[in-house]
Amino acid sequence: MNAAMNAQPASPSRAASLPLVGSDLAFDFTNTASGRGTSASLEHLRMPEHVIAWSRHAKLVTPEDGDTAERLTAATPRLGRELLARALELREVIYRIGSAVAHGKPPPPADTDALARIHAVCVAHAKLTPFRGNFVWSWRPEDGVVEAILGPITLSALTLLVQSDVSRIKQCVGDQLVRDGGLRQSGEAEGSPRPHRRDANAARRLERHPRER
Repeated sequence: MNAAMNAQPASPSRAASLPLVGSDLAFDFTNTASGRGTSASLEHLRMPEHVIAWSRHAKLVTPEDGDTAERLTAATPRLGRELLARALELREVIYRIGSAVAHGKPPPPADTDALARIHAVCVAHAKLTPFRGNFVWSWRPEDGVVEAILGPITLSALTLLVQSDVSRIKQCVGDQLVRDGGLRQSGEAEGSPRPHRRDANAARRLERHPRER
């Protein structure tokens, strides 16, 4: 297991307040750990509730879906343990891919295969939802808590690799991954929700509250 995952800092987890500076959801997720393999390692996803807290903070889930995820994982501890284990697995897969690309190297085939596999599992729990003249993938925690949280992250990572200029992927001091320039629009604040999470979130709200259409 990665040394960062074994580290247990004395300070509380900052999963619910970490700066969202990766310019994309996938890199914001990898940045929930830093200093991998060093004495300065920091791990903010130590418990299932930290994963859910970060997903709320990153606008990955709606408040209602966050409440549902908390209720379901509290009622079934095994589900919470699965969420944490699979979240850490996905995070490190994306991190290794991004780190390799940032240094001009091909990512390990085992990791790109793992990302595709995890995404396929998540999409099997998703719905293709009409939204503002187009369609977005949306997930309901009732149909799979783990997939509802990890699905948008896998989608973000694949979009980065398939549809963006990967030469803009950079690794900063502390091993944070960012996409230089990102998708930020003029006047948009640092850490603002990216379209893939904002639109899926809005689509979920419309499912729950049709009168807002």
